[in-house]
Amino acid sequence: MRSFFLAVGVFVFLWGSVFLFTQQLEFKLHDDLPEIAGWLTGWGENRAAFYPPEWAALYLCSAGLVTSIFAVGLPRKTRPLPMMTVIDLWQLPHK
Repeated sequence: MRSFFLAVGVFVFLWGSVFLFTQQLEFKLHDDLPEIAGWLTGWGENRAAFYPPEWAALYLCSAGLVTSIFAVGLPRKTRPLPMMTVIDLWQLPHK
């Protein structure tokens, strides 16, 4: 569980840092998926561009950082203790 949240947090943080330094993302569209191009700005035949909003970079960086910090703060997976520890066995009366 810890590693999953850490991976998601780092992934989101990295995409936020990508949005900090890019103004547009260009996509090559296939003919069989024309309906996904509704949120993309058309550039012509089989090409589209996505212009991320200004707030997206900071939002993704902060959400990824908070998720990563949450993952670090989660408790580690612990093994259950055996019924008798070594100290308990040492303290048993010897015959």
